[in-house]
Amino acid sequence: MARRSYDWGYLQPAFSERPRVSDAAVQIALPGSTLFQQMRIETAVVNTSRGAEYIQGARQEPEGWMQYLDYDRLVFPLIARFRRAGDTFRPLGMQGKKSLKKFFIDRKVPRHKRKSIPVLVDGDGIIGIVGVSIAERVKITPQTRTIVAIRVYYR
Repeated sequence: MARRSYDWGYLQPAFSERPRVSDAAVQIALPGSTLFQQMRIETAVVNTSRGAEYIQGARQEPEGWMQYLDYDRLVFPLIARFRRAGDTFRPLGMQGKKSLKKFFIDRKVPRHKRKSIPVLVDGDGIIGIVGVSIAERVKITPQTRTIVAIRVYYR
């Protein structure tokens, strides 16, 4: 089957398995390790006096995806789930909120992949989109003293 996505075209077998997507959600152990669908989510809490000098935002690593969040700005518990209709958040570096749908379009995330990208949420809403971005409200600042490190591995 031929597909086109933005500036890319590719072929895939018509029988290829679609990613497993559901309404499943799981509470993330902090600190600890949590299994969710095809992922392992590992978390740690780090105390620091360096704040923003530590590391900010999200980054891709060879073995997975890593993000650092300000512990004191989180509303526990933390949950991993997939996107839902009407989801909005304030992406890192933006002034206002944006719907997840528009955010994915702006980032040119292929439509067929959007439903299978995990979203991390707390009691106040979305805090991160795995492999893509974190929310502005949980970024590391010079005042940050406690950091939550989240690493996501795909199995």
